Amino acid sequence: MLETIFQNMLAKRSLLSFLLVAAILIIAGSSTVSYGQTTLSVQAKNVSDDSDAPSIDFGQLDPDTNLDTPDQYIEIDYESDQSLWFINIYTDNTNWSGGGYQRGGLVTGDGKQRAPLLWRVYNDVQIGGVVFSTITDWAWFKDRGDWDDPNTTQYDESWVSAFSDGYVNICYGGPSYTNLSPYPNDPPDLRPASSPIYVYLGGLFGSAGAGEYSTIISFDLYHLAPEDKPVISHKPIEGIGIIGNKIVFNAKITDDKSVESATIHYRIGKSGNWQSAPMALQGSPVEKTATYIMPSQIVSQPCQIYYWLEASDGEGYIGYWKDESYPQIIEVTQSIIETVGYKGGKVILPDGNSDDGEVMVDIPEGALSKDTKITIKQITDLNGIPGYSQAEDWKPVAIYNFTEEGMKFKKVVTMNLLYFDLDNNGKPEDWEGKETEFSESQLACYWWDGITWRPVGGKIDSDRNIVTVKISHFSYYGLFKARPMGISEYRPKERIITPAYVDGKNDVAYFSGLSGQTTTIRIYDITGEKIRTIDGEPYEWDGKDEDGNIVESGVYIYQFKANVNGKKRSVNGTIAVAK
Repeated sequence: MLETIFQNMLAKRSLLSFLLVAAILIIAGSSTVSYGQTTLSVQAKNVSDDSDAPSIDFGQLDPDTNLDTPDQYIEIDYESDQSLWFINIYTDNTNWSGGGYQRGGLVTGDGKQRAPLLWRVYNDVQIGGVVFSTITDWAWFKDRGDWDDPNTTQYDESWVSAFSDGYVNICYGGPSYTNLSPYPNDPPDLRPASSPIYVYLGGLFGSAGAGEYSTIISFDLYHLAPEDKPVISHKPIEGIGIIGNKIVFNAKITDDKSVESATIHYRIGKSGNWQSAPMALQGSPVEKTATYIMPSQIVSQPCQIYYWLEASDGEGYIGYWKDESYPQIIEVTQSIIETVGYKGGKVILPDGNSDDGEVMVDIPEGALSKDTKITIKQITDLNGIPGYSQAEDWKPVAIYNFTEEGMKFKKVVTMNLLYFDLDNNGKPEDWEGKETEFSESQLACYWWDGITWRPVGGKIDSDRNIVTVKISHFSYYGLFKARPMGISEYRPKERIITPAYVDGKNDVAYFSGLSGQTTTIRIYDITGEKIRTIDGEPYEWDGKDEDGNIVESGVYIYQFKANVNGKKRSVNGTIAVAK
């Protein structure tokens, strides 16, 4: 039987300028230790069902086995509020007596035979485990007792060298980010991650003799002593789905003496030049909030933004959040795609500006019958806006395409549309930064019905720069200066609806421009009997009565009140239903 045994051990000690938290898996369950605001938890998991496992077990191996993986992996949860930390992995085979300079891996009870171990680390669970058919892109387990082999000159195989070079490091990071170590043969590209992370093992058994092998696998979390340098806490910006809005960078900086300055360094694209800008500071001498607002005109198209932060204190020490070699990368796009199922959920198009609202669709439970890919896309090319000509003077402030286009929901869906008011003067700007001549209070939502833009209305939130509407279907939705709404504009364009047909067309009569108003629509048959009351958004009729049954073919009368030139006016008309 070849198995890796984990024992419970707690170690706290100083090492140069580092503080240490160590966790070693306990054979009966997980091991969790902490130091201040730093925690490290380790648990073995079964590959088959991700359940907790008491150990890592390679099982009974055939003598001809060369490479093999266990039926378990290791889940590592961690948290640290320090400006720089890293987690190491190693064995400590103190009973080794088999000679040689290396002893990392599994060893027999008498300490005379060894089977080397290798590891890989991932940010996600690898369904079905990891194939171990070659040692390429796997890292060798080092042992704290490893010595440098004097017969080799290309590498220093000692534990001291492995520790200082970061070879035993599975990940590193700060208060709000993590980067996994690159594969040994890969260039040092970033592999962003978040807690928990997952370590998979492989064993090299080609030269192992018969016997039972085991070891203790340790995980140490080190972090820099906090009193040396300013500590920068920052939630990284990973993606932005909108152009034309300012980007706000916020960070918290603490120091035992004083925080004197903070700087953001950024560049647009890999070939761009690094730019530096001071961050505004506000707060107490030892704890300050640093803010930098990137002007909207800096980013005019989808791209990548690279950035990192630094801060200095009153003693000349400098603290960093990432650096030029390993900056944070922001993917700037103009769309987002997320899957929403029966239980519903929110899909948000991130904009990088925490000072305003966001483009969002909130789908309630039961609105969808199956998993559906929901797409939100910002449209900034006027030629890509349906039914619009650049020669027109009715220019949109913002246009978004929500798809699957034409989809109808089983329940009412809430939608927020974002507009820009970058100088907070009450007049919105378009995505090119051009200010309109009208007030944000004059904005209204319109949707494209395949022929024309139809008014929806909407509730304006001037503090968050959003317009909220209730909808039942997807299409292009945009924000324009509201056109005057007379009685005829409120009436549905649909004179005849055919809800009994299953073609998904012409099923609904839409009452335009009522979103944000409070009114009640009453539907009557030709004898005057009330058939349906609609007292909330979206104001539309699907040809059904109060019990949800499609009404008989015939002509039906609608009545409601709407705002016309500042006064409530009665609106009425007829809709024919055909089966």
